[in-house]
Amino acid sequence: MYRLAFVLMAMVASAFACTRLATVMAVPRSFSVHLSNELGPVVGLKVKVVRLKWEEFNKLSTAQVRYLSDTTRFEQVVGESPTDERGIAHFSLDKTASFTLMVDSPADQLGWIELRVSDQPESSPVEVKWPSNLILKTTRLHGKITDGLFSSRSAPLRGHGLMLHTLIGYRAVAATVTDEDGAFDFNTVPPGFYFLQILPTSAKADDPYEPEGNIVVYVAAESPRDVLKISTVYTSCGLSYDLEENKARYKPTAYFKADKQVKCEY
Repeated sequence: MYRLAFVLMAMVASAFACTRLATVMAVPRSFSVHLSNELGPVVGLKVKVVRLKWEEFNKLSTAQVRYLSDTTRFEQVVGESPTDERGIAHFSLDKTASFTLMVDSPADQLGWIELRVSDQPESSPVEVKWPSNLILKTTRLHGKITDGLFSSRSAPLRGHGLMLHTLIGYRAVAATVTDEDGAFDFNTVPPGFYFLQILPTSAKADDPYEPEGNIVVYVAAESPRDVLKISTVYTSCGLSYDLEENKARYKPTAYFKADKQVKCEY
């Protein structure tokens, strides 16, 4: 549902309570983009250079933006290329202007990367991390999912549908439902990168902050743990998540002592 709409909404302050600043990069008309993460290059992912049609998008109401399912009519693709075995996508544009760099993924975008294309000399490849979200590593894909990353208490995500997708192409490979403890089990999937999607339930209409979205997981024999205990929270910026053991990192910015607000120290 939030394919490219999420990128567009992240760029419009009125659509979200949070704000995101653009990363601006100056490039020549012929340039390369290198996509990688802590585990190496990202191979076979389609990268796009687009001009976003703000004049049409800005005509939508906030409600229309939030429930937008197809945003292709708001983008004009001026160049696209898959990443090669080194994780590099090559571009040669026929015009100079400001464009937006995007990837062809419904699960995770690049944030807001603005490319200012000019007739400058050749430059080094644009370095981009993808997936942009935290990668959770495990030897086997099973564990528990809870809601409460930003609070002292966690509640299990009971009866939530989970869909497992490939990292490249977002192809569905398996599905399950969490039990009363928020437990799930994808033990039979082979090693590799996946998006673990928390599907919205019928309660989402009444509770817009019920968790939904994609979690990046990597299954490999050399991973540091064999069970994933994932804590989540859903905000106006989307899904945030981390391992349950890391919850202490997510402290409130302030608390009340007696009747006075005291700033937390980090």
